[in-house]
Amino acid sequence: MRPVLEFVKRARAAVTLASVFLGLAAACSPLHAQTAAATISGTVKSSSGEPLAGAFVRVRGADSPLVFLVVSQAQGRFTTPNLLPGKYTVEGVAGDNQSAPTNPVEVKSGQPANVDIVLSAARKPAAPRKRLTLADYATVLPDEPGKQLVLTKCVSCHDLEGVDTVTLAILDSGKEWVEDLGVHKYYMEDMPDHPSDAEWNTIIDYMSRNFSGDGHPPKLPREQRDRSDANRHLPYALLAGPEAKYVGMEFNLRHGAFPHDVSVDSQGIAWISEHSRNEHAENGVLIKPETGSIGRIDPKTWSYTHIAVPAGKVPSRPSGGHVDAQGIFWQTDNSHNARLIAYNTKTGEFKTYDMPAPPRQKDSDESGFGDSTANMNTLIFQDGAVWGSGLLSDEIYRLDPASGGVITYPTPKGRPPYGIAFDNHKMLWYSVEYADEIVKLDPATGKRTSYKIPTPHADLRHIQTDAEGNIWASAQESDKLIKVDARTGEVTEYAPPTKFAGVDTVDVDKQHNLIWIGENQADKLARFDPRTRTFVEFSLPTAGTGLKRIAIDPSNTNRVWWCNTGSDRAGYIEVLK
Repeated sequence: MRPVLEFVKRARAAVTLASVFLGLAAACSPLHAQTAAATISGTVKSSSGEPLAGAFVRVRGADSPLVFLVVSQAQGRFTTPNLLPGKYTVEGVAGDNQSAPTNPVEVKSGQPANVDIVLSAARKPAAPRKRLTLADYATVLPDEPGKQLVLTKCVSCHDLEGVDTVTLAILDSGKEWVEDLGVHKYYMEDMPDHPSDAEWNTIIDYMSRNFSGDGHPPKLPREQRDRSDANRHLPYALLAGPEAKYVGMEFNLRHGAFPHDVSVDSQGIAWISEHSRNEHAENGVLIKPETGSIGRIDPKTWSYTHIAVPAGKVPSRPSGGHVDAQGIFWQTDNSHNARLIAYNTKTGEFKTYDMPAPPRQKDSDESGFGDSTANMNTLIFQDGAVWGSGLLSDEIYRLDPASGGVITYPTPKGRPPYGIAFDNHKMLWYSVEYADEIVKLDPATGKRTSYKIPTPHADLRHIQTDAEGNIWASAQESDKLIKVDARTGEVTEYAPPTKFAGVDTVDVDKQHNLIWIGENQADKLARFDPRTRTFVEFSLPTAGTGLKRIAIDPSNTNRVWWCNTGSDRAGYIEVLK
């Protein structure tokens, strides 16, 4: 039996130093710093000429990656935040009506533009959201060997309607399906009635042929409505009260950035783990970079840069990312490099740290999971150490950056940690994604206390603690925000107003003790007040964005950043005082 605490000396952990200058980083778009106010203001009116307060106004850059969503206030007046000089289209939405986008409006530095909006066009009627059943999927899945295995074996942890389930996540190639299902195979090894090796091979073949860019994916009825409606996520009622006092910003990143995590430093600058290596063609030749990138967005200048991480022995795969109090942006590299990457945002210097991971399956595929990778999902900091959750190693890691030494805390086989957080008493809490439990771990003694989640198949994801030390977790499948009272151990579930929202991520504003969640399926962020037990939801600028991670800006806790892998977008919701 492995000891509870296993010290792994890594004297050679800090093996790579590199310098990168932001000024030389490749920019996504020709963005330039602003020198004076550049805004768009105007009035929203109904077709009869009545000013409308509580209407949405979307302002989209015609020659920049910026999109803003603002809400009209008294007398129908609206004003955007400061924009980059350039051309923008403007459109309004409220109730059963909307407007067509205007012709591009030019905004010049120091010369605010004025645009009035008339909602004269009919809006598409709202379609009810529906959670699909196994019977619904059975009618559309290709009737080939493997179908019945997907319908019976792939639902032991979650149903087929989840955000990241295998039938909805269309991967680029059969090679990626081998990688993805290899992860699921590892998760299920100790579960009763898990698929045999032959059954796994049948599932992999079925998914590779039918659900990848190499094949011809069938059209699944993910939602029973027209997906072309750009406003489908926006409420029909005019906004009033707290829900009307916000601004939404969306930033379209470089194509193929695949942002996995976002974190914000003390200056309000957003740092993004760009998971993809951004393969692209140059002069007809496919270029495959050997490394992933770090994205940087400065909301004061709207400059966007991306910085290549140091090359490893195989192509890197940056994932989890978090900025510490010293301005170091930490990333996991979930390729076979099996390392943590630290980037000093002030000096541009890199350091890398080897992370131990037990070998499992023989896998010659250099691009993905398999041998010697912990697949670390979440990074946090405590007492100068970096802590990470190892999804494929069944371990929690503690790295001492000064010495490079690593301590591992094994977790029970088949119950790997997903999200991790410390409470006020330095107890470590972690979520167990498919076991419907949240666990408290005493790092000093190794003692574990488990708290069961009432709703089964919850699909627990991220976890945070509030100012009082209570634990909050996101449950994607059950669409619940979960609270564990740190004092009593009582577990409470809260459902947001929007059904089937896909509660995928959580963060806590400890200054105001407010809980924020990302609603992946609903394209919204929601704020929960534990004192009143009420939610306020804020729609993102564009439908179909999705959400992967959120992060509160420490320099402005009313601003919550988000990013999404599939849509190559990042942005924020800012509540107005």
